[in-house]
Amino acid sequence: MLEFLKSAYSHLTPQSVAFFVIFVSALLLAVLDAHSDSSCADENSPPEGDDDEILPPNNDGNDEIAPSNNDERELNRVPETPIVRINDLEKTTTLKLYSKKAALTLGDTDAKERALRRKNIRRTNASKLNKKQRHQSLTKPISPSVLMPILYGTDRETHFDQKKSRIFSADRSGQLLLGEAMVNIPIHHRIGKIERPFHLGVFGYDLLQFPENNLFHFTETRNKLLSEIDFKTNGSLRALVSEKYERTAFVFVHGFNVSFKTAIFTAAQIAFDIGFDGPVYAYSWPSGGTTFDYVYDMDSTRITLPHFSEFLNLISNTKGVDKIHIVAHSMGNVALGNLVSPENPYIEPSAKTEFSQLILAAPDLDLQIFRETSDHFVSFGKGVTLYAARNDIALRISQIIRKGNPRAGDVPTETGPVVVEGIDTIDVSEIDTSFFSLNHSKVATSRNLLNDLGLLLRTGVRPPDHRTPTAVTVTSDEGKYWKLPR
Repeated sequence: MLEFLKSAYSHLTPQSVAFFVIFVSALLLAVLDAHSDSSCADENSPPEGDDDEILPPNNDGNDEIAPSNNDERELNRVPETPIVRINDLEKTTTLKLYSKKAALTLGDTDAKERALRRKNIRRTNASKLNKKQRHQSLTKPISPSVLMPILYGTDRETHFDQKKSRIFSADRSGQLLLGEAMVNIPIHHRIGKIERPFHLGVFGYDLLQFPENNLFHFTETRNKLLSEIDFKTNGSLRALVSEKYERTAFVFVHGFNVSFKTAIFTAAQIAFDIGFDGPVYAYSWPSGGTTFDYVYDMDSTRITLPHFSEFLNLISNTKGVDKIHIVAHSMGNVALGNLVSPENPYIEPSAKTEFSQLILAAPDLDLQIFRETSDHFVSFGKGVTLYAARNDIALRISQIIRKGNPRAGDVPTETGPVVVEGIDTIDVSEIDTSFFSLNHSKVATSRNLLNDLGLLLRTGVRPPDHRTPTAVTVTSDEGKYWKLPR
């Protein structure tokens, strides 16, 4: 036996070891998914022998019937968005968004009372089970994950795949489409991370893709198109009941090499991590989704101007939205720069709505052009913040394509980040560079940066060291900027 093992070990190759590891990983994941499905089926099915059981009345004269498993499932069901007249909304309906419940609860029922009712139902049903089943019934989590609605706008082409799921491609549709996507945030979510299944791809082609699991991954559970009326109504419902970010909308605009699904996942992750409880919006322009589509993406950011402007016009004219925060990432700042230009004929913001904070995250803008047009951002928003980083790979690629011209989101070693009047520049190079990839998204992957972003959007306090004590003030030849430590 020993000689056989030695002979097998001598014939091992790196390729065979890699294949064995991938095979075992896929097998374990398949077993885990099968076990999860069977567990869900067992939880949703009634106990054996109880189909025709009739419960006797209580001895104390109370004829209340004990709740059944159907009642429990009814409590756990996420209710649909109600049809409510906006004018009477604040008077007749109280809405509360419980992030840990992943549900929009209607009426005046308190969260603790709801949890107590659910617990009592489980105890009643558990009394009919054996010891092992009773323990599982009483200890299972109330809500395994969080469902976050994302209202989106896009001018991508759309179609349905073989599973009849809506897909948005990289092609340009030439029109604005509105909709709502429900994003599942897993219970094991870590701040600053978008948990997705293992994926191996080359040049935009998938070579290996593990299946999604709601307990461990960000997933899209629902996606439907909306009319303008429904789009504004859904935004109003969430804006009018927000407490932490009162009557405030959050808008995320993605950057280079980003798919539609990645865009809504990033919007959900940032909003969830900073505790945003108002309406969350994502605008997805037609990005090619590969590293070779840089020129195509840059053209798309210019073509999308009328649709992006129409999208923001709808939000600014939404009842209950008094302030709008915009976070534009990477090449998304090109679309934002065209939007804030005084020459933009499409933007018609409401006089009652304020564009509060404009966040330029690693902007892929020509440095010289940014210096000349920075006043457009300052005059459009109440406050402007630029997060710059030294090790952004996508900005390096942009410099190569543009013959070495520096980008506004870069931090040159010799001169430091760009500093212009009216804009707070924050160097985030020291926070973490391990998350940088061609899909660069440092704005969403750093806890310190997310903390600073959350404080900025919630309080509006400036300069940065007044809201974030760890921010270090640096004075360069161009002026004052700040650094966030690791």
